[in-house]
Amino acid sequence: MIERLRWFLIRQRYRWQIVRHSGAELNRRVTVEAYLLDCAAGKRPLPDASKCRELALNLGVPSDFGRKL
Repeated sequence: MIERLRWFLIRQRYRWQIVRHSGAELNRRVTVEAYLLDCAAGKRPLPDASKCRELALNLGVPSDFGRKL
């Protein structure tokens, strides 16, 4: 019984984090997609390895949980 309650609370916590950070996730995606679309249109140079890593970190790690860019 206590174990089921524990897992229920853990699931609720992660659901709340997803709901709370969904807007920030969309904002991160929009900035990266805009940058890549500009690269595809020829408005910016193609990203090198360090810029690709920076974009991937920006996409994959929310600022509350990871390092700030």
